[in-house]
Amino acid sequence: MSVNRKGEDKMENTKVSNKKLMSLAILFVSALEMGGMGLQPALADIAAAFPNIPTVWMQEMSNWPGFAMLLGCALSTLLATKVSKKVLCQVGVGFVVAYAILGFTLHTSFIQLMMWQTILGLGFGFLMPTSNGIIAENYVEEERSKLMGIQDLFTNGGGMYLTLIGGVLAAKAWNYTYLAFLYALIPLVLGCIYFPADKPAEASGEKSHLKVAPITWLFGAIIFVFINSYGVMGANISFIITERGMGSAALTGTAMAIFLIGGMFGGLIFNPFEKKLHEYVLCCGFVALVIGFLVIYFAQSLAVLFIGAFIVGTSIGFEMPGTLLYATNYNTVEASTAGCAIIHMAGQLGTVCSALFYTPVAGLIKPNDTSFRFLFAACVCTALALLVALAVSITKKKRAA
Repeated sequence: MSVNRKGEDKMENTKVSNKKLMSLAILFVSALEMGGMGLQPALADIAAAFPNIPTVWMQEMSNWPGFAMLLGCALSTLLATKVSKKVLCQVGVGFVVAYAILGFTLHTSFIQLMMWQTILGLGFGFLMPTSNGIIAENYVEEERSKLMGIQDLFTNGGGMYLTLIGGVLAAKAWNYTYLAFLYALIPLVLGCIYFPADKPAEASGEKSHLKVAPITWLFGAIIFVFINSYGVMGANISFIITERGMGSAALTGTAMAIFLIGGMFGGLIFNPFEKKLHEYVLCCGFVALVIGFLVIYFAQSLAVLFIGAFIVGTSIGFEMPGTLLYATNYNTVEASTAGCAIIHMAGQLGTVCSALFYTPVAGLIKPNDTSFRFLFAACVCTALALLVALAVSITKKKRAA
């Protein structure tokens, strides 16, 4: 695939002291992106510490950073006209470090905890689009494809780290779970040293920093409907395990770990698939969801269910790096941060809307049938895979005309 990107020639003039270590810094930043999962091992203990807080608000703690992330993405995109991407990204990572320290030391009221969740979400909103903007500015297309595939491996690996280490720390005391986030000190130090000191768009005299290519909205729509479907796994897998008598709800943790390992594997194989399929690689995530959801629907043993969880997990390894890659490929270097912000915000909206769509709509057909949600999601994803293929085909023909 060849896409004309204005400003790509600037890469040759970017001062990068050590590109390998810069790549490592970016990957460590990516490992923070599933930080919303980090507090999950301690939620039961937090609920016990605040018995007067409704259960729904306890569950909302994991989702709250996602709402704050939307604001953070908007702010970082606007501030990119005044402040360099390096500074904005490091501010985001710094927020994560502050979250770890504040949560560990100040936790006497639930309002405090929600304030720290807001800080975490703002951190995500700053570090996600700007780290992708740094990639767009310093790597050519083939390098971006490889790095964004590996990014997904680190993102899922970071989610596993925060869940497992957070669980170990929570065994001592629930506020110790926050200490797992001190891992953010690694990308904070590496980024300060190895991220190039880029100039903000306005200082560079650029006027197109917010003028994203129209096709970016298509990629945003694709990641929205994908994440909306992808969320069926996490929202329903524990019910499947208990309802089918496969074991206790504790096995959900094992299923979710296998699910994340699938995401790591998907990130590893993204680059060769992208080279062969180009934009059509965005259909692969939906195909993986269809296969994985059907395996889970028909599973009568834990082993088969875990295979389905792994296959569903691989889907994110195609879709997230794919949409981010094309959001940079089809935009100017200056507009890439805004393009990536659209992808991240659309994905977060998909997360929020997932249960609001699949649970009630599937319930209209078969009320209170958890298994049917997986079958229904498989049917929806089949249609979405075909629609994505059609949209990509039409778009490519229009651009070739």
